[in-house]
Amino acid sequence: MLSPCYPLKPRPFFRWQLFSGFDLLSGNSGDTRFIVAIHEHLFQVLHGRGTLLSPPFFYDTPGTLGYSDAFILNEALYAPLRLLGAEPFLALELVPMLLSAPAYLFTFLFLRRFAGASAAVATAGALLFTFPNNLYLKSGQVQHFVAYYLPIVLYCATSAIANVHRARVRSCFLGAAAGSLYGLCFSTGYYISWFFGIALMVFAPIFIWQGWPAVRNWWQVNPRSVLVLASTFAASFIVALIPFVLIYLPAMRNIGPRSFAEYPFYAPQFVDAINVGPSNIFWGRLVRHLVPDRPEASGELSIAITPLVWVLVGAAALIAAAQRPLPTDSSAVMRRAAVLGCAAVCVGLFLVTIKVGSLSLFRIFYALVPGAAAIRAGCRAMIVANLFAVIAFALGCAGARPLLSRRRFGFPASLGLALLALAVVEQINFAPTAHLSRAFDIARLQHVQAAPSSCRSFYVSDERKRQPYGRAGAGKADDQRIFRPVPAGLGSVRHQGRRLRAARGGVDRQPKARGCLSRRRRGGNLDVFTIMSRRAAPKQASQTRKPNPQAKPASQTPKPNRSGSPSMSRLSAALDAGTIPGRFPAGAGRPSGGSLRRANQN
Repeated sequence: MLSPCYPLKPRPFFRWQLFSGFDLLSGNSGDTRFIVAIHEHLFQVLHGRGTLLSPPFFYDTPGTLGYSDAFILNEALYAPLRLLGAEPFLALELVPMLLSAPAYLFTFLFLRRFAGASAAVATAGALLFTFPNNLYLKSGQVQHFVAYYLPIVLYCATSAIANVHRARVRSCFLGAAAGSLYGLCFSTGYYISWFFGIALMVFAPIFIWQGWPAVRNWWQVNPRSVLVLASTFAASFIVALIPFVLIYLPAMRNIGPRSFAEYPFYAPQFVDAINVGPSNIFWGRLVRHLVPDRPEASGELSIAITPLVWVLVGAAALIAAAQRPLPTDSSAVMRRAAVLGCAAVCVGLFLVTIKVGSLSLFRIFYALVPGAAAIRAGCRAMIVANLFAVIAFALGCAGARPLLSRRRFGFPASLGLALLALAVVEQINFAPTAHLSRAFDIARLQHVQAAPSSCRSFYVSDERKRQPYGRAGAGKADDQRIFRPVPAGLGSVRHQGRRLRAARGGVDRQPKARGCLSRRRRGGNLDVFTIMSRRAAPKQASQTRKPNPQAKPASQTPKPNRSGSPSMSRLSAALDAGTIPGRFPAGAGRPSGGSLRRANQN
């Protein structure tokens, strides 16, 4: 059942990549190029070229790797693909596809071994977790695929707990593997890793409370072995967090945490419990009628658990809660406790992240829970909730199977399997998620020429008459910058110590990655995705361009842009008027083309 069913779901899930001949990449042009740039930077660091904490952008600010997710674990697949000859775009495109196989396998094995699910239920559950509707809608941001590592963490941790009294050495090894992998997940995709930790904090007390007799008996067998396992897991987790601290501590010192005022804009409401997107195969029309249209935040709100999965989880929780008399067998007690704990995670993550008016329980997390201040879009927690939903109904099916077979309830069992099959199908969504052409970007790279030997840095824009995001600070003195980047991409900047909100995609609506400033590679070789700005001598930096007579003078109040920031509007007007000086050496023309071509081809 395992091998025949797995190839069925990747085809609709990765259909844009497969049917385009691996030309289209998920996501928009800005985010995807930026993510490829991070992966390629790490690959170059492995070859001794570049500094780990200082990617080739935001020249010349050091320690900028912590301004976004670092994708550390993805290099385990990205680097071999690059060594095998795949160019950066193709390597990134293949990483989620290859990760889906172990995610499916470990979910299937977990449900079979520890949840006691049948092969059919385990297969459906593995498909539901690996290829869900909400992960498909967020597939353009590769950091969400860190969810594919979670079944491995859960399988290793549960195996360690189950074998702690029988095979101590093996148990400690599995615990160390689980702790190390989970710690590295934070350096790969922060949102999913943090919400998984919150989910465990919800699950653990409910599981211990409802399954206390079995938990107490397990503890009393050998408390010392349990403490050794817990210490091993904690130690490996802390060691694996060292890269995370090294990457993000410098960034947090520079810019500080987010303000809670940013959270409510992307916070879901009660109606978003069924918001699976207007293009869902079953529920798209219902969503279009019932869910308010909020286009600016819709990408963060239409990622709920699908309705049939909610029904399955609710049915499993109700059956477990209403079970009388309570089971006395240890395995049955733990199964019931796990169902209730997993269902509580799904409901709890949703209730904590929603808002009612301007109020949200997540404000408490901002104040009390470490790391919560980095969260802007709480609805992404539903990607983590998928895993606990799958475990809940798989455990429920395993618990109900003896009862149904004993009483010969064939119809309810068939109905449950039919609902499970429909739940797998309802994950299909027709929304287009791939918007970047690999062939188009590679073709643009061929037009970029090598940098002159006298240049310390430069930028390349794909539109000659428009400056990329971040270029506006070029006219200031060497130690002064208008723009100071902040985490989670380039959607925010700092201007003279104040945070400004840029228009979506950049000051003048350029894709995010086009404004990155970069350092020149040692020896004259240029990295493929670095987008730089030429830097002249100080006396040339003070020269200004001739103002455009047809442009509105910078002193006049321009029309506000989509950012709503007067300072940003003045800056945009100055860009249009040409009053911000450039840093181009006299007689040096702008390079043409799109991004940069790698001079050192493998």
